[in-house]
Amino acid sequence: MVGIGGSYLGSAAAISAINGVLYNRTRQKGVPEIYFAGNNISGAYLETLIEIVRGEDFCVNVISKSGTTLEPGIAFRVLKRELDKRYGRAASKRIIATTDPHKGALRALARNKNYKTFPVPENIGG
Repeated sequence: MVGIGGSYLGSAAAISAINGVLYNRTRQKGVPEIYFAGNNISGAYLETLIEIVRGEDFCVNVISKSGTTLEPGIAFRVLKRELDKRYGRAASKRIIATTDPHKGALRALARNKNYKTFPVPENIGG
């Protein structure tokens, strides 16, 4: 899951509340692991995350109302590159964009690449 601010914190808080903070270590068999990216610009963190998903099936949910925030943008590009290497043209089927329902850079990219999308309601800030 790629996001910053509320996009990151809301998801992390809900998952931790339901499953505990060590969710990926204690998860039940058959339940997907969930990792967060885009809430910082640490190259070391992204490198470690790529090592974790390398050899695993994975998808990316990028959450950004505008699609222009630096930290999620960097993380999304790094993870998208890994998806593209692994899945080729089918990579776009593994990307979900949670973004503004009508406008913004991420909305335009999602339309162009046929990503599955979920709208961030207009009355909720970016």
